[in-house]
Amino acid sequence: PKIEHVVIDNFDEAYPLDSYELYKIDKGRMAMIKNNPEMWKRENYQREYAKEILKNYPKDAIVLINDVDEIPNLEKTDFRDIENEPIAFENINYVYYLNGHTGVKTDFNTRAFLNRNLKSPHTQRYIPIKKVIKDSGWHFSSIGKLEDILKKYASVVPHTIEERIIDLESAQMFLKHGLSLSDTGFNFDIVNIDSTFPQYIRD
Repeated sequence: PKIEHVVIDNFDEAYPLDSYELYKIDKGRMAMIKNNPEMWKRENYQREYAKEILKNYPKDAIVLINDVDEIPNLEKTDFRDIENEPIAFENINYVYYLNGHTGVKTDFNTRAFLNRNLKSPHTQRYIPIKKVIKDSGWHFSSIGKLEDILKKYASVVPHTIEERIIDLESAQMFLKHGLSLSDTGFNFDIVNIDSTFPQYIRD
């Protein structure tokens, strides 16, 4: 009952691709966009549209921006100074299996802002933030049946021109050896599920 599910069925020119400050500071992402401008525009538009929804919420509401596979550890977070300084959550990255540990940590996953300070949900997801909470979340990416993972890879926005979808037999061999299925992904090792995992996963 707490979820407000918003369906966007019309992509207009409210948030034109060229307006994002992100592309001026991230040259790598600029190359991705040039390869697939319309697909990236639709992907980015959906995050930007959150501004329309947030108009209905208090200015002092705390807003977290993330993707569905990025889970912040809120127990480690103090929001008392959120008005003056946004927060970035450092995520531990897992792929293909809940315990497919990549050894990679990133802080461009979940971000927290005060509603009144949120100008561009998409751009502010990537800009540098000083206050980073270490080991404060998990990124469980591309987890599930292998057939479903390959279907996801065929459906999401491509990151590079070279990125290609491999066949099921090759994918099985890649996972057996802890190798990424994507040229933009991470290799991994299987680790024990221990106290560093969320309680509901341990359960």
